[in-house]
Amino acid sequence: GVDENIPITLVTQNGRTIGSTASPAGSGQPWSTTLTWSDSNWYTGALVLKTYSPKDGVIDRLIVLRVTRGT
Repeated sequence: GVDENIPITLVTQNGRTIGSTASPAGSGQPWSTTLTWSDSNWYTGALVLKTYSPKDGVIDRLIVLRVTRGT
């Protein structure tokens, strides 16, 4: 979309959300953000990214990326 804000959450293997941020994005432009967390009691988890329809607010894109914490 032209003007989007992408919420991003880090969820552990047992379903706990331990970090969240958002990044402005839109019009096919590259974007980046920094996500921080302090919980070190996890090994695998997922980054969950969502965008919402400006028309009715429902989720129109959902991306889930598996991540592994380095030691």
